Amino acid sequence: MPRGLNNWTYRDVDRFLRKRGFVLKYSESGSAHRYYVRTEQDGEQIVTVAFHGAKTMYGHRVMRSMIAQSGP
Repeated sequence: MPRGLNNWTYRDVDRFLRKRGFVLKYSESGSAHRYYVRTEQDGEQIVTVAFHGAKTMYGHRVMRSMIAQSGP
């Protein structure tokens, strides 16, 4: 896994979310976005992830947003 919040690929984000109990729910056809869902007592928590293959494309702000969406 990459250091800090730089150089994350889709695969790194996928591992990060799966370790926190998220499951790939769906991806819209023709879209570059994947939706991960975690079911909790209060309802579902959803995180949207852009998919661009093996490119390292997630910057500081995007990574902070995904981490914040994934909760504790």
